[in-house]
Amino acid sequence: MNIVDIVCAAMVPIVFAAAIWYYVSLFKFSRILAHDNPQALSRAREKRSMHISNLQAAYVVLSGTKESAFDGCKLSSRALEARNHANRLLYIGLSAFMVLLAAGLTVSVTKA
Repeated sequence: MNIVDIVCAAMVPIVFAAAIWYYVSLFKFSRILAHDNPQALSRAREKRSMHISNLQAAYVVLSGTKESAFDGCKLSSRALEARNHANRLLYIGLSAFMVLLAAGLTVSVTKA
């Protein structure tokens, strides 16, 4: 077993754990938004033409927040903290997936 195989084996559970942890964090963020900033959730729903769930609206708020506000609605400190946590987990999961992808491509090229 070489180092690339070890990296592949180590990254698979990390990617799955980060993905699950991200969705749990996004759910928590949506609950905090519903309690502290319901106007931000309603504005996120208005941006879409069809009915979306709280989780989808929370993602719209997560990706559209600029300078601690979403579409003119100032987010509470709890919501900002939960947003930062979810955003960090998203980047960790994406980074781990990219490392897994690079390691997998390296294995496939070296074996060919």
